[in-house]
Amino acid sequence: MAESGIGIGNILSGIIGASAVIIVAYLREYLRKRTKRRKIRSALYAEIQATNTLGAAEDMLDSASGSYFYIEHDFIPTNVYQSNLADIGLLSEDEIEKVVEYYTNALIAKEERAGCSKVENDDDASLEQRMSAAGTFKSTISYLQDARQEAMESLECHMDTPPNDEESSGDETPNERKEPQQQEDSPSPSGAKELAQILLHPWRNAWQRASAIESVLAFLLVPSILTAVEASVDSQAWALPLSAESILQPEVLPLAFTSSYVHAGPSFLWGNVQAYLLIMSALFPLAIIAGYKRELLAISLFNLLIVPFLASWVSLILPGRFASGFSGVNAAFLGTLFVFLFVAWGSEEETVTPIWSLVPGLISLSIAFGFASIVSPRLPLLTEYVAGFGIVGTILLVYFFRRIGFKPLQVFSPYRNSVLFWGVLISVIGFAGLFLVVSPSTNVLAHLTGFYVGFFIPFSLLTGRTLNRPIVENIKTIINNI
Repeated sequence: MAESGIGIGNILSGIIGASAVIIVAYLREYLRKRTKRRKIRSALYAEIQATNTLGAAEDMLDSASGSYFYIEHDFIPTNVYQSNLADIGLLSEDEIEKVVEYYTNALIAKEERAGCSKVENDDDASLEQRMSAAGTFKSTISYLQDARQEAMESLECHMDTPPNDEESSGDETPNERKEPQQQEDSPSPSGAKELAQILLHPWRNAWQRASAIESVLAFLLVPSILTAVEASVDSQAWALPLSAESILQPEVLPLAFTSSYVHAGPSFLWGNVQAYLLIMSALFPLAIIAGYKRELLAISLFNLLIVPFLASWVSLILPGRFASGFSGVNAAFLGTLFVFLFVAWGSEEETVTPIWSLVPGLISLSIAFGFASIVSPRLPLLTEYVAGFGIVGTILLVYFFRRIGFKPLQVFSPYRNSVLFWGVLISVIGFAGLFLVVSPSTNVLAHLTGFYVGFFIPFSLLTGRTLNRPIVENIKTIINNI
């Protein structure tokens, strides 16, 4: 308790500074690719749209008149596709499938047209050879019409605006178009506006679903209580005496609770208030996204009312005079944040459930127990906890990526969901501030207890709800059938 991870302000500034550089570079690259994707999409659409004579070609191939033109002239353009083949991967999976299918058949049709032309110009070719070549070409044209329609519909679905005349006319490809150097070096004003909208949109949606009272309770109540206690109470009078034999002693039990709400000085108070606000700035909007505001309220009450007793109980095994500080409760909220990250992620990706929060939870506990004896000489190295949590967490991590894959991790990128990205960033900052960069006098054991309880209580509640829902539905179905 005492110190809430000394230097958390420096950790915050360092990590956020480095993250800001990474985010800016990442988003600039994203905007560049997005602009290129739009151009490729529009150019492909225009090129595919230009083959609006496929129906006429099929009709002409059925008759003797006019078929010569479509056999002798290349009326199926593929220049845009071939010049941008290396960048087709920028499109969506559905677009890639439909576009590649169309152009595969278009290239086959071009080869068949050339073969048909060769047969037509061969004086020695028989009538049967000519009819066979023309029939094959005609059937490919017929199939190409269907592929053309599907490709155009897929491209239209992903276009922000319908293609205008400027995009649809001309043979200029995206690779041939020259962009101003200034546009490549720095985002344009419209790009900056688009970037701001991308980042703020998830936050706007979240805060619109929260009332002013809920926001006040989440962010102002606890800091106000901690500040008021610090200003009016003798911290030593409310601190936990480590010489006590048990927290169940009548004179010790109240102190086991109050010790989490007093601090040894203003600097320690500010560190814990800062840590609480940072954690809640991620935890609260994640709960809103997941639709679990009531659950967060119940878990928060547990962290505020029960965790102080548990942190005091384990602190009695440490040498020293007194234990105090809110950092054990902050650690509980950090553990809760780990669970709500996956609860909110599950609302974005159907393949993800809260049970996968075990992966970062167990690995983090392994690292925390491993560093406990390093950062705090008063604690022994608990090898069994380090190995147990680490092995199980690593096995689950491997299984997670084998089953889910890496693609869902894109949801944590800032342009996909800046709230989830902020949650991950605060999780890293909070974990470093509470377990890795602390002073030797810090009560790391209270941090470990808070994190352990703050993680597994919401994990049990929310994961149990997720796993039991199908069972409840099956039971209802059976009862209804009976």
